[in-house]
Amino acid sequence: MGFSLPTLPLSPIDERNQPPDYYLWVQDYLTIIMGVLWIVAYFLYMKQSYKDLSYGMPMLSLMCNIAWELVYGIFYPPGVAEFVTFLPYFLVDLGLVYTTLKFGHNEWKHAPIVANNLPLIMTVGCGMITWMQYSFAVLMSHDIHQASFWSGFGCQVIVSWAALAQLVSRDSTRGHTLAIWFYRFTGTLCAIGVFYWRVWWFPADYWYIHTPMTYFIFGATEIGELAYPIVYLWIQKREKAAAAKAKANKRI
Repeated sequence: MGFSLPTLPLSPIDERNQPPDYYLWVQDYLTIIMGVLWIVAYFLYMKQSYKDLSYGMPMLSLMCNIAWELVYGIFYPPGVAEFVTFLPYFLVDLGLVYTTLKFGHNEWKHAPIVANNLPLIMTVGCGMITWMQYSFAVLMSHDIHQASFWSGFGCQVIVSWAALAQLVSRDSTRGHTLAIWFYRFTGTLCAIGVFYWRVWWFPADYWYIHTPMTYFIFGATEIGELAYPIVYLWIQKREKAAAAKAKANKRI
């Protein structure tokens, strides 16, 4: 009796195509690994928030993630594999909301209107973006896989570049670590790998992967992610130099 890896229930596309087991193994386990990597990144964000009394995931990124995970994890999951990963994302994101509200005022002392209204900003922002994501899902309900793809990687571009912008605007690594980046980056690579695996097998069903817009989204995401550790290390070096200078001045 041979050993066979279990697979998740088939999505509508896979039910139609009836792919071999090894196709499903690669697809399902890459999706699950992606989910685990991102969840680890989320927990590391929360851990660093308590250490630095700050928050790491930019609020716009957090709002986009919550909206996307809510819509495609609960209302319109493309398949069981996505449901298994997207719903836990959403639940863990609630922890990121908590740390953002708890420590966010420390980063917005220069803007009291923001610092004093973080719960309202988060509520309105999440509500509006969820409305947008839901409307797009309804519009694309004939192909929810494609809807999830476009809206998900649109969010990913925001996540990648907003993290860079936050590092630069703060001129500080507060709320950030290279470990967070590593898990986020590798999780995103797994997501890209899933779609290239799918289109290689079933180009008619995933034709949109081989389009200029997808090449741009993948390229923009990875350029932002690859630039992140360079910018992080540069700012960290500046922080260490400033700390050493301050220490030296105290001795004088």
